[in-house]
Amino acid sequence: MKKCVIFDLDGTIICSQMAWFYAARDLCALHGREFNLSVDDVRKITRNSIRPLITEVIGKCDGETVNNFWCIAYRKYFNCLTLAPKLISSLNKYENDVLFVLFSNKDKMHSENIIRRLGIARFFRLVIDVNVVGRKPNTYGFNLICSEFQIERENMLFVGDSITDLIAARHAGVDFLFATWCSGFPSNVACSQYFDCHMVNSSSEFVRFI
Repeated sequence: MKKCVIFDLDGTIICSQMAWFYAARDLCALHGREFNLSVDDVRKITRNSIRPLITEVIGKCDGETVNNFWCIAYRKYFNCLTLAPKLISSLNKYENDVLFVLFSNKDKMHSENIIRRLGIARFFRLVIDVNVVGRKPNTYGFNLICSEFQIERENMLFVGDSITDLIAARHAGVDFLFATWCSGFPSNVACSQYFDCHMVNSSSEFVRFI
């Protein structure tokens, strides 16, 4: 049994595409551009990052624009965020036996605010601060978990929804589970073989791999 399950945030714990859709629409309006993307378009464009979406809608993607996007998405449209279905029941079932960690490419304060407002902060023993360990696919976050809790990498499982998450797990030598319940990636045998990992389309299924 795995001793530690590490979760990405967007597309794994929370489904964010509706908030991103409205934020992209508002960003277009701020820059005087026409917005003609569907929610499905946004889901496909953001499978690995929101940066291609920002570039698509306003033609550039610098640090200031990314920050503006996050502010719009998670302040104005926070109510559009939804928890992955059945996730809480799975966390409840294993919270006394498994260490749960959050490893997002957002800063710690932002991530903690999201999980606190969604009522799931109590499940996570550690929220990794990317300002300290660097953005994925940097592997320092996994090193921090090892030193903080004295856990070997073979006892970890990383659950994420992007190629960046997959690369981070591969570089760290940690088992990876590709979550497809929010991202829109196809969960099928061919895709699993291509990425050389298990892919699951329900947030309750990750418990089978613990």
